[in-house]
Amino acid sequence: MPRTLAELQAALQNDVLHRQSTTRDSLSVPQGTSAESRLAVYQNAYEIRLVNILGEDYDTLWTFVGDATFHELATGYLRDNPSTSRNARWVGHEFPAYLARHPIGAQVPVLPELALMERAIRDAFDAPDAPVAAPEDLATIADHVETAVFTLHPGLTLIPTQTNAYDIFLALRAGQTPPPPAEQDSVRWIVAWRRDLRSHHMELTPEEGTLLDLAARGSTFAHLCEVASMMGEPDTTAARMGGTLRRWLENGMLSAMGPETPAQESGKSTPAPTAPAG
Repeated sequence: MPRTLAELQAALQNDVLHRQSTTRDSLSVPQGTSAESRLAVYQNAYEIRLVNILGEDYDTLWTFVGDATFHELATGYLRDNPSTSRNARWVGHEFPAYLARHPIGAQVPVLPELALMERAIRDAFDAPDAPVAAPEDLATIADHVETAVFTLHPGLTLIPTQTNAYDIFLALRAGQTPPPPAEQDSVRWIVAWRRDLRSHHMELTPEEGTLLDLAARGSTFAHLCEVASMMGEPDTTAARMGGTLRRWLENGMLSAMGPETPAQESGKSTPAPTAPAG
């Protein structure tokens, strides 16, 4: 059945995006080649460009695994997760999850964690703008210690890791030889966030990582203090909590803090006390 130019263009685009061949018989083929090979030129060029975009987004991972393995992982991802956005920024957003399901990622769990870190750092840079709470805002919770909750900045991502992925990441970023992949006995908390229009990242102590995770889940300040008292000397809880809150505020990790609203209270369950990490 004859197709209009617009219909043919749409069908060709679909063939390129999804590696199909519905327009093969409509292509003009120069002598010495075939419709299949000519269509493949466009399909391969599109895929190569997306692989390069993934390589730019996950350049540390690419360096770590090498060209051949990265190309295998990237092409597999792109064929299982065709791009659904015209913005190339989002083409690799599910790449860490894909790596976690992939046999290579399951065998070397450092890989999906490396990818998570790189994605979090990029996400921090262009996360939505939001207010940034300051140390002087601590006064807002003075009269609401039992019910005060914290709103983390939308550019912040907290990553619980079970491997030495962060050590590998830091070594590769510094141009050094990374340590061999290794799994850890306890959780290591890595945080990425934006401050002063720049993305930052660092490792938190087990206590601070646990507390920030609970704060993100809606735990009250009183509950955080209870957990902190279980993770260290009870007599130093107040001083440790004060220092932790000040670091969060000085680093621009919080957007707001104050009394829990009825909507917040009804939208969550009360977290159980967390056992000491490690």
